[in-house]
Amino acid sequence: MLSRLRTIKNDRLYNLSHGKKVLLDNLGIVSKTPSLDDSLDNTFKWIKASFEAGGDGGSSAYYKLSTGWKGSYPETTGYLIPTMYEYAAYRENDEWKKLAKRAADWLLQIQAPEGGWQGLHIGTPCDLRIFNSGMILDGLIAAYRVENDKKYLDSAVRGLDWILSKQDDSGFFSENNVVGGGAFDTLVCAGLLMVAQCLPEEEKQAYFAKIRKALDAHLTLQTENYWFKNCSFRKDGTALLHHLGYTTDGFIISSDILGDDKYYQAAKKTARKLLSKFEVELELPAYTKSDWSTNKDLGNKATLCLTGYSQISIVFQKIAKTENDMRYLNAALKINDIVASIGNYKSSNKGLSYGLAGSYPINGGYQRNQMVNWAAKYHGEALLLTMDKCMSKAIQS
Repeated sequence: MLSRLRTIKNDRLYNLSHGKKVLLDNLGIVSKTPSLDDSLDNTFKWIKASFEAGGDGGSSAYYKLSTGWKGSYPETTGYLIPTMYEYAAYRENDEWKKLAKRAADWLLQIQAPEGGWQGLHIGTPCDLRIFNSGMILDGLIAAYRVENDKKYLDSAVRGLDWILSKQDDSGFFSENNVVGGGAFDTLVCAGLLMVAQCLPEEEKQAYFAKIRKALDAHLTLQTENYWFKNCSFRKDGTALLHHLGYTTDGFIISSDILGDDKYYQAAKKTARKLLSKFEVELELPAYTKSDWSTNKDLGNKATLCLTGYSQISIVFQKIAKTENDMRYLNAALKINDIVASIGNYKSSNKGLSYGLAGSYPINGGYQRNQMVNWAAKYHGEALLLTMDKCMSKAIQS
């Protein structure tokens, strides 16, 4: 009883909007599945609220039941930028283009002299981090391509150089990195490639060689059954779906830029395992064990990682297009509907209204009781990709 009362107090469940959200989630009650357009627009309403909460040009990292909106998060603001540009183009709404540019300008302002960016959200002291900095590069290159302003490329090159200065002899980025790095750093590699491909040929090829070394190192983390080691922040030997999403999409983007099929094939092998699991079990758990069995992270049941769901939808859609395989596309569309239904939640509380939590139910094991901006980003991207409104990460000659 005391434990429950403490939870109610600490998570402010006495607040009607908080208590209602937790209750409905745990009862499995969701709204009807909205149309793609409605889900997209609603998701961007929450994203707009996250920028308004930050107030500095960045997007608030999350809305937490216990503490409300947090400070702006450089990492996720960075990878929101390309999605905002795509939404602006789709809706023919310059407001979102201006917001994306303001976010990119903010990232230039807070870039460290060394070239990297801090980890965690503004207001929380944190060293410069490889992973967080790598995620920002995607946004800066999107700004460079849309705004045609070299200042964004120059900033991205400084980030590229700082990250590669931390590469060890084996190819990994173990220094200045969250939990010493992991398989998810393949998406860092993809960001580095996005920057390098914008440079003159000789420079580009020199960078490509270093980045290939990193990609090849991370390939060694794939196991014989196509699971990935070092694919979670947890120390229990599980892989987080969100990080499997980073890893597989990082390999696909890298394969596209380099024209090297081995990275795509590695991603496809893991995606095939995820597809089979989804088709049989009708869901993908937040955490899987090394034999692909489910880890139950909420007592006697497994929760869903909504960010990971949308990332896997993106991966499935890319493979479906390459392979002309409807199994992947059908699964991706089903995943989109699942996330859209959960996110179709209107509330008078802007932190909750149309947002997506780290976990479903919201009190699950990943980012407990938080509506996170990275879940909104990837759901938006998954829907835009379904509509064929996403820019290629590879520059077309």
